[in-house]
This record gives sequence, structure tokens and C-alpha cells, in this order.
Amino acid sequence: MFAASKDDDSEAELFRSIVVDRVFAAIEELPEEYRMAVVLSYLEDLSYGEIAEVMGIPVGTVKSRLFRGRRQLQRRLYEYALEMGYVSEAGED
Repeated sequence: MFAASKDDDSEAELFRSIVVDRVFAAIEELPEEYRMAVVLSYLEDLSYGEIAEVMGIPVGTVKSRLFRGRRQLQRRLYEYALEMGYVSEAGED
């Protein structure tokens, strides 16, 4: 029984790594100004003010870039989510 549990953990870890790889690939595809804001916010956990300072832009621009970057990530990952069965198409039950 322990071996089966260990195998399940290995499969789950492989699955998580595939998902993480796909998310990182989608981040890499973002235009530079959006990618940098997303990385600094979500991966480096910087505040809007810290991101503004690092990027040399106003806080409002940081918020805008994060919003637009998230929208682009959603679009890029939606097809992947459909293929993997995470979501169903609109109108599908």
C-alpha cells in the first residue's frame, strides 16, 4: 500500500511540474513590460510601490500592466485548461 501511495505522489508531482512549466512558458510569452510586472508581483512578491521603483514607472502603470498581463495569461492558458479538462467551454454542461 505504501508503494501505491508513493507512486500516486510521483504522478501528482509530475502533473504539477507539467502545469507549472506551462504557466512559466505562458509568462515567458508575455511582452517584456507585462512579463516583468507579473514576475515581480507574483514570483518576487513585491508590492505595487516596489515594482514601480524597480521598473521606474508610476504605481498606476504597474496596476495597469499587471491587469493586462493577467488578461493575456488567462487567454494563453485558457486553451491549455480546455485541453486538460480543467474548464469546459462556455455553454457546455
